[in-house]
Amino acid sequence: MKIIFLILIVVFIGCKYKKDNRAIAKAKADSLLEAIAKGEATILFPEKYFPKSQTVSLMKALKDTCDFSNRRGGFINTFSQKNLAENKETINLVYEYYLKCDYIRFTITYFVDGTNLNLYQFSLSPVDQNR
Repeated sequence: MKIIFLILIVVFIGCKYKKDNRAIAKAKADSLLEAIAKGEATILFPEKYFPKSQTVSLMKALKDTCDFSNRRGGFINTFSQKNLAENKETINLVYEYYLKCDYIRFTITYFVDGTNLNLYQFSLSPVDQNR
């Protein structure tokens, strides 16, 4: 009986840890999207994963061409997975927005490194409106 109780405690703590990381990732992603709307996001993209010149041009296009500050839509889902190449857990957040330039799905991925979450991927894809 004591072993079952210990297992339940470990599972509960593990679930709370994942839930806390997801909440932190969501807050970071929301801040990132607000920074994109203001034109202040390039400093939030680590050069280790995001070449500076590409990041600058993408952020400028989102802000100016796509009018990101007047986006419509929002958060869709979050999920975790194991990144086998880096041997780390990732938290992925999916947002969909109607923009001046297109209807776009954003997937923002953070590496979980203990209690730190580090931006790892930022991908955009058109949303099929005929589904």
